[in-house]
Amino acid sequence: MFVGTRFFSSRFFRSRPASRSSCVPRLSDWSLSQKSLENPKLLDTTVSEIMDSPFPMVASDQPVDSVVKLLSKANPAVLVQEHGMLQGIVTRSDMLHFMMSR
Repeated sequence: MFVGTRFFSSRFFRSRPASRSSCVPRLSDWSLSQKSLENPKLLDTTVSEIMDSPFPMVASDQPVDSVVKLLSKANPAVLVQEHGMLQGIVTRSDMLHFMMSR
């Protein structure tokens, strides 16, 4: 199965991207917790100074297992694009629900 429209239209896919034109840096609660434990003064900085790299991105015609390989504690989501446009976000939770339904 591919990560295309069929996956996104399923009841297991819950997230749609806010912006379809670009991939922006992110800041997760897990990352913020880790960084602030290492440096408590970090909470006094601006968000732009502590942003993480964007989520990994795959094409919609990639096999689902390519998404599974990218999902981790550090990468809780993978962005999916089709024809250069962001089409969706697959989270670890989405993938778990999808795999449990099979």
